Amino acid sequence: MNPFLIGLDIGTTSTKAVAFDLEGNTLAQHSVGYAYFQPKEDRREQNPEEIFTAVVEVLSTVRKKVEQTHLLAGVSFSSVMHSLMLVDEKGLPLTNLITWADNRSVEEADALNASGSGLDFYKINGTATHPMSPLCKLLWFKKNEPKLFEKAYKFIGIKEFVFYHLTGQFIIDTSVASATGLFDIHNLSWSQEILDYIGISPERLSEPVSPFHVTNSCSTFHESVKNTLLVTGANDGCLANLGAGAIQKGSLAITVGTSAAVRLTTNNPLIDAQARTFCYHLADNYYISGGATNNAGDVLGWYVKNFMNRGSNAYQRFFKEIIKIDAGSEGLLFLPYLLGERSPHFNAKARGVYFGISAYHNKSHFERATVEGISYALRDITEVLIEASGISVENIIVGGGVTKQTAWLQLMADVLNRPLILNDVIEHSAYGAVKIGMKALGFISDFKDIKEAQIKQTFYPNPQNREVYDKGFAKFRRLYQVLKEEF
Repeated sequence: MNPFLIGLDIGTTSTKAVAFDLEGNTLAQHSVGYAYFQPKEDRREQNPEEIFTAVVEVLSTVRKKVEQTHLLAGVSFSSVMHSLMLVDEKGLPLTNLITWADNRSVEEADALNASGSGLDFYKINGTATHPMSPLCKLLWFKKNEPKLFEKAYKFIGIKEFVFYHLTGQFIIDTSVASATGLFDIHNLSWSQEILDYIGISPERLSEPVSPFHVTNSCSTFHESVKNTLLVTGANDGCLANLGAGAIQKGSLAITVGTSAAVRLTTNNPLIDAQARTFCYHLADNYYISGGATNNAGDVLGWYVKNFMNRGSNAYQRFFKEIIKIDAGSEGLLFLPYLLGERSPHFNAKARGVYFGISAYHNKSHFERATVEGISYALRDITEVLIEASGISVENIIVGGGVTKQTAWLQLMADVLNRPLILNDVIEHSAYGAVKIGMKALGFISDFKDIKEAQIKQTFYPNPQNREVYDKGFAKFRRLYQVLKEEF
């Protein structure tokens, strides 16, 4: 039987497993969703056991769909970044999973940045000093939950939790590690300087390994991985670039899901003098630099939940309405910072604003302004990234849930004033994980050996909307500067 690999992507709101053959063709896929809970306004937590159950379910389901005709060669992992949980010696949770969107450590981040240590650490770790960072979360636990902090055997993220319960090993790939704020991305090791600042030893963290690390000591831990090779893989953002085919100079990838990110690939760490961007390790000499916004699909979900008659077709109705309104929403402008913001401002206190409301505006104006505001935030990141890198962008490949909404893709192309390429890969991060797996397991020697995705559709910017969106974007930037001290 012909071999296949599974790319397993542990995301913020769901876990997906996608089976690919060695030609990159999708054979089967399955996803399981889960919720987060918000015990306080500034907190976002999840149940790690629920996520592990989802991992087992999607893996088992996809295996059953494909193994009758193909032979499973291995499973390679993708994972969301910046999560943190405390566990005991048996890997059992002492806390819930604290997600990237959790803002409880605002004071710790502000103190680091005010002292100058935040910028110093950023130059080492490539991760902005912000409440999303496990670095800041650990400082919060040390200050607010000192007994729990001391009791914890390990401080880990969701992928490490899953791997431990599949293999019995506390390991972390250098890609996920590089997004913790604790890792030296230049030497690919835990930063002793940062760990000393927190007051922990490297032994209280997982062992860093290559994204190509393979383990097969898993058959006694769970039936879903019996006699299966597991590849550690990398973080979902880096893998989205790899899966999309955006690892060549001049290629930019934008992924829009619950949150969103703009990323490009370099062969060395890219550190922005103003710490407006991130830089994470992908694999070998590939580094992914970019910026992420907290406010994308979550913001649309908030709008639909609170201001629309919900139903199975709520989002379809939403996007049908926005195309009825002219570009620029007739003067209505939206700052989408409902969840604070990461790039380029790294301001956890930022909040959403509808500006320029008149009696003429109706619900459809608000809907279009909401999508335009999210798209302006993506343009803000894009322009900062191009400025910081000095790299001329030749094409933009788009992925994530946004690919289901052609109206948004066209609007985004107009706002960015650049063509957006939609290719035929369904799940970029999962396919990126499979590419890592193919190399780790010896099916290829170089990523260039894999057939690249084919262009499915290109969305070209409408030149008639350029002036409107250039002016709107300039106002968007000015408005944030005027309001940032008021948040």
